[in-house]
Amino acid sequence: MSDQPSPENHRTVPEVSPTRFRSAMRHLPTGVVIAAGMAGDQPIGMLIGSFTSVSLSPLLVGFLGDHGSKTLARLLELDLWTFSVLADDDTITPGAFCGPLHERFDQVKWSTSPLGTPVIDNAVLSLHCRKHSTVEAGDHDLVLAEVLDITDPDPLRRPLVFAEGRMTGLAPR
Repeated sequence: MSDQPSPENHRTVPEVSPTRFRSAMRHLPTGVVIAAGMAGDQPIGMLIGSFTSVSLSPLLVGFLGDHGSKTLARLLELDLWTFSVLADDDTITPGAFCGPLHERFDQVKWSTSPLGTPVIDNAVLSLHCRKHSTVEAGDHDLVLAEVLDITDPDPLRRPLVFAEGRMTGLAPR
């Protein structure tokens, strides 16, 4: 009996380049969410497209942020955040959050949550959270947050999604 793998178990696995991987993954729709907190009286926020529910016990949500992001570094200094799920008719917020950090909230209507965190007005829903943990994941960090409160979803509003390189809405119900 040989210790060599049998031919049917020995397959050559092709290498997938980062460019090919990114091109393939652009077909997976993701929600468009603003993660935000307050640093003193300065709102800090970033646009994220990797937001997801993680656990029901404890209630956890998470997102991925690039190691090199200065905004992520600023958010990780804070303990409380709000995640605002943007609506499909919000044409201002995504662009505003691609600009300089100190100008992101200037063009956006927002208010302060009971936790003292910024909430994007007219979001489909908002989740008010406390930082839980961060896990290094390649060139990104997986950031986990414990859900403390939820601003109930507006049943008349639809979420904004990012798919195939563009912002879009979901098909009508």
